[in-house]
Amino acid sequence: MAERRYRKEVSVDVFYSLTGKKKPLRIHWEAEGVTKKLKIDEVLECVPRASLLAGGAGLRYQVRIGRTTTYLFFDEQTETWFVEAKQPFADYDNEPQTATYQA
Repeated sequence: MAERRYRKEVSVDVFYSLTGKKKPLRIHWEAEGVTKKLKIDEVLECVPRASLLAGGAGLRYQVRIGRTTTYLFFDEQTETWFVEAKQPFADYDNEPQTATYQA
């Protein structure tokens, strides 16, 4: 089964250079009422791209957090940061069924 993803907006600590370039430093991840600050160890790439898994477009940052490499997006139209978060399996059961049965 394919992994389901959704667009999760996050707060990000950012360094702005004198030329206006953005370098994300830390992601503030909220889950179950607790906020974790995830330090970005390295920005590997920054390119204009769409999020094919969660929807949205803008600048896609490939970042390394510890030993994990992941994507962080900056939506230039809404000026918000987001990630492609995994949808919890429990939420699968709450989705409406779209398949129909015909005899």
